[in-house]
Amino acid sequence: MHDAFIDAEHQAGGSADCYYKIGGSVLRLRFAGPALVPAIGRAFAHLAVAPAAAPDLEICVWDSASTHRPLPLLVSSLVRLLKITWLEDRGIRGEILDYNSGRIRAALHGHDNTILSLIDLQERTAVYWVQTGSDIPWYETGAPLRILLYWWFSHHAKQIIHGGAIGTKRGGLLLGGKGGSGKSTTALACLDSALFYAGDDYSLVELSAQPFVHSLYNTAKVKGEADFNRFPWMSSRICNVDRIGPDAEKPMMFLHEHQPDKIISGFPLKAVVLPRFIAGTKKCEVISLAPESAFRAIAHSTITQLAGAGSEALRAMSGIVHRVPCYLVMLGEDLNDVSKIMAQLLERQQ
Repeated sequence: MHDAFIDAEHQAGGSADCYYKIGGSVLRLRFAGPALVPAIGRAFAHLAVAPAAAPDLEICVWDSASTHRPLPLLVSSLVRLLKITWLEDRGIRGEILDYNSGRIRAALHGHDNTILSLIDLQERTAVYWVQTGSDIPWYETGAPLRILLYWWFSHHAKQIIHGGAIGTKRGGLLLGGKGGSGKSTTALACLDSALFYAGDDYSLVELSAQPFVHSLYNTAKVKGEADFNRFPWMSSRICNVDRIGPDAEKPMMFLHEHQPDKIISGFPLKAVVLPRFIAGTKKCEVISLAPESAFRAIAHSTITQLAGAGSEALRAMSGIVHRVPCYLVMLGEDLNDVSKIMAQLLERQQ
């Protein structure tokens, strides 16, 4: 696959390179031509750094349509077979069972299984392939390379969590819960406060005695018209306004393009918060939560979204919720109260 990428790069007339510092690692995204740069790079723009002579990880990104380089015959045959055999040779999250070891990881994933991701942890090299840029689903542009990043960072004592994060340099909160529970609304409601935004859907947590949250993506996603009413300023910033709908895409924007000063790259984790919005009430309530309850809230939605995630990821998340206080925060309809409650909760932990 790497040899095929080199051919694709040559066919495209060279590489378009982007460098990002994520979770302490410098990543080189090496694109075979410019075709996929917009679909992959926008979510990482807030973490861009100068080119590095020796990046920690190189991810080779290419599509066959723009480079005119098809998959190698053996790989193409394997992909076709996997689409037929399905769960016999592939896990429910896309991992290719016979190509997952301590060193090599592989997955066929995405809408209609159109994305092939592979990593060699020893060589610190990964490959991300699609037939054409249109095969990259909208949610993948909002959280690109998530599986590759999970494999890399789990190898370096860091865990991707399905959760948002807000705070300051002194410390911050991890916002957990399943989709639609209020993570994005809470993070966006804090933009007009002294709190900064590290993410609304995915965060990277360093597993240390004092856990540390690293920002992954500057993407913000909301549910639809109701959120436009809550955040009227957002409607003019949506990047996919012509494709949103009940059975289509969620409204999405890249915050770095509009409020780069409100994004923070990371902070010490002070507490795990499960926000819940209660319709018809104006009262806010903060309830201390047992670590086991917080664990259940973040573990299931995280595990189901990461190919190959298992006992190691569960142990990591259990360690996080046992190292910091956990809270259930019942929020009312007044969004002005959200940032106040979050700031007060954070102040308790300082």
